[in-house]
Amino acid sequence: MANEKYTKLVAEKNFKKLARHGMKKSASIAVEVAEACGTGRSEECRNILTDLLTRPEREVKVAAVKGLGTLRYDPDSQIERLRHVVTDGDAELGQLVKDSIEALRDYTRESKRG
Repeated sequence: MANEKYTKLVAEKNFKKLARHGMKKSASIAVEVAEACGTGRSEECRNILTDLLTRPEREVKVAAVKGLGTLRYDPDSQIERLRHVVTDGDAELGQLVKDSIEALRDYTRESKRG
């Protein structure tokens, strides 16, 4: 579950602070930032999640992939970015990428119906 502090920053659109915390703080804080960004609906949240994918810590990558899978901003660009996630043979991360892509495809299908 996303940290209330970071979820509030998403709601307030304080993306510079979110990005700074996500990239310069500990891995656990970066995970919380990714979770909060996954609740958003903006290009800035997508960009922060994409940047978090460059961090070396596995748990940050997992949180960023999940965030991209739940973010409802631009599913096509999110799917494209997820296709390029380097999993380094990590089967669990690879499956998570597939699940996130499928969730975005389902969202896109539902949006077209509704």
